[in-house]
Parts: sequence; C-alpha cells; structure tokens
Amino acid sequence: MKRLLKIVELWSCTIRAPLFVMLVCALPLIVLVYVPDVSALDVTVLESSAVKPYEDAIKGFEAACNCNIRQVIPVDHNGISVQDEIRKSRPGLIVAVGEEALRKSLAFKDIPTIYMMVLNPSKVIKNHENVTGVSMEIPAHKQVASFVDVFPWIKRLGVIYNPQNTDSFMKVAVTSAMRQGIVLAEGMVHSPKDVPSVLSSMRGKIDALWVVPDVTVVTPENMEFIMLHSIEFNLPVLTFTDKHVALGAVMSLDIDPYEIGRQAGGIVKSGSAIAKDDKVYEASVAKVSINHITALKMAIAIKDNFKNKDVVKINLDRYGKNAEQLP
Repeated sequence: MKRLLKIVELWSCTIRAPLFVMLVCALPLIVLVYVPDVSALDVTVLESSAVKPYEDAIKGFEAACNCNIRQVIPVDHNGISVQDEIRKSRPGLIVAVGEEALRKSLAFKDIPTIYMMVLNPSKVIKNHENVTGVSMEIPAHKQVASFVDVFPWIKRLGVIYNPQNTDSFMKVAVTSAMRQGIVLAEGMVHSPKDVPSVLSSMRGKIDALWVVPDVTVVTPENMEFIMLHSIEFNLPVLTFTDKHVALGAVMSLDIDPYEIGRQAGGIVKSGSAIAKDDKVYEASVAKVSINHITALKMAIAIKDNFKNKDVVKINLDRYGKNAEQLP
C-alpha cells in the first residue's frame, strides 16, 4: 500500500487533469469502503426432535450467528445415519439442539460443537474439550431474585422436593435465599403421595410456594391439589412453566428458547464458542409470565414494571453469576 501511495504521489506531480485529481482524492474512500466479505461459518444443526421450542431456538441462533446453516439433521429421522450425514456436510461447527443431539455430536471430537436446550449439560459434556453451550437451568439465586423483583413483599418461601432428585439445587437455594433476606421453608418428600400433607403443614407459615421441577412433586394429581390449596388458602404459587400459570399459578420463570438460540448464536459470532473453561454459559434472558387474574383475586401487590403485562422478558445477567454478586 505504501508503494502504491508513493506511485500516486509521483504521478500527481506530473498529471494535473481535474478528473485524475478527483480519482486520487477518492482513492482512500474506495480503499475504506471496499472490504471483501468474510465467508460465513458453515454450520450443521443436529436436532433431537422437530418440536416448537427446538425450532424457535434454531431461529434465534440463525438470527444472531451470521452463519451459513447448510443442513438441519433430525436425530429421530428413520433411515438417516447421523454420523454419515455430518461427515458429508463437513461443517465448521455443529449446533446440537436437545440432549440426544448433543450426545450424538460428541462422536466428532475434531469439530467444534455448541449446544442449546439441554438440561444439566455438565454431566453430558464432561471431558469433551471441543464443546460449549447455553444451559437451560436458571441458577437458584436468580430465580429467588426474580420472585422478589415481582413480589417485594415475599419473605417466607415454601419449597417441596425430594432430596434424591433436587438436593444439590436446594442446598444452593437455601443459602442464596438467606443472602437475599428470604427464609426458605423446606418440605421434604419421598413419594408423590407425601406432597398434600407436607403442603398442608406449611399453612400459615409461608408467603408463597415455589414449585421446582422435581418429578416426585410435579405430578398431575399433585399440581391439581396445589392449585386447589392455593385458591382455598390464598397462597400464591411461583413455578417454572407458564403451563402452571394457565392453571392458576401467579407467576412462572422460564427460559425463552428463541433467546437461548440468540445467545448461542452471539457466542459463535463473537468467536468465543470454544474459548470457555467451564463450557457452560448461563442463560442471559428469561421469560416471566404473570397471572393477573389470580393476583387480583388474592389481592397481592405486583411491582410497577410488571403490572399490566402478561409476559415480560428479563435480563438475568444483572443478578450476577453467583449469589454473592447480587446487586
């Protein structure tokens, strides 16, 4: 470039034509504007199943990553060898959507992989250095913080769980709640039939009930009992899915598949997909769903920025990565 500018300088001393002068003046602008396109990363998507949440995650990923998605391979499609299809597509990156897809992708140790829509990914990706992604699990301290954000009056929060399923999560939850000035009343069960009696024993001792995704607790029969108990004793239910909000729970906090995809796509676009030590990114955005009819019937106060909105997307990053980092 220096040599080119020197030649131009010499020519400009001998040639005075106005047109040439205009071209010389425009040369820096031309150099600045004309930047060759960088080839988009070729991506193959491996999908556990063609369900709407997975499809939404793929749309979010595509919107953010600036990638060339060459193929979407369904794991459950009969007659297709996933390994053969991936090898034929020769991708620069595999995007695994769902746990089954992630497990299939681990066979390709030479291809970087990013996952989405996987619960407890750490257990699956252990000892795999070429894999990273966005977890579906919202840390306990962020869940508690979001509840207090919507309902600042909550001071005593009841939780029913089976220690065999949810013990590690609850140990963190108790400490996190304490740091936020919330007393967590624990109700331990070992069978689905234990839930009604444990919930009844909490009557008058808690401000709200936090339903966590514990398979022992969240059965159709127990959810029906919990909702009836909630109505009869004016006890707000805070849960993990908007399906429970439709049944009468006052609030749910859940991940948004499209936003999970957008976050994963942003990680790839930034070039940091395989540069993370722990290989698990916490979800940055969550979806709060509120049942205003239930809130009105129970005469419970809702923070102003959540009033008159059925669904609100919130930024989870403001709560910090650890409970100690809460604002």
